[in-house]
Amino acid sequence: MKWLGLILTFLFEKMTSHGPSLKDSAVAIFEELTYKSRKTMSLILAGFASIIFLCGGFFISLIDATGQFDREGSIRMTSTFIAGLLLVAIAVFVFAWIFGSAWPGVKEHAVHAEDTASRAGAGSPLELALSALLMDFVKEREFKRENVEAQRSHPHPAPPPPSKKPREKPPEREPSHLPH
Repeated sequence: MKWLGLILTFLFEKMTSHGPSLKDSAVAIFEELTYKSRKTMSLILAGFASIIFLCGGFFISLIDATGQFDREGSIRMTSTFIAGLLLVAIAVFVFAWIFGSAWPGVKEHAVHAEDTASRAGAGSPLELALSALLMDFVKEREFKRENVEAQRSHPHPAPPPPSKKPREKPPEREPSHLPH
């Protein structure tokens, strides 16, 4: 919007004599860009410093721990080991601060998400009626599906067990391997 104001000021400067000059408009735009980019650049530099602290702290602790393990066969909490862990903790804290609250747009995104969530709960009466109708349809389909599955698993009662009559012996045959 300010760029449009700058262009319009430049084009119509002769018609309006009481407006800001081109130089004043350019200085204002430069100051605003500098101010907005200062925060972003500071956060980027803090991120790079955190990466250096994270790597440095990790390797300081790793080198101290491996040296202790080689010499003594165990690892103790020494000042070097604790200093490396503190550097890692500082780096993690700075990353959490940068990406959790300080990065531009995080707060606006959180406010937008809250607004969307609050609007989703309170729908129009037409939306509520439609959702109730759909939920009723879904519940009915689930009920029918359960009934069909129940019928498939128990379609008919079991047939009665066979009666216990003694079996008849089959007639005896002559052995076929004997000559006649």
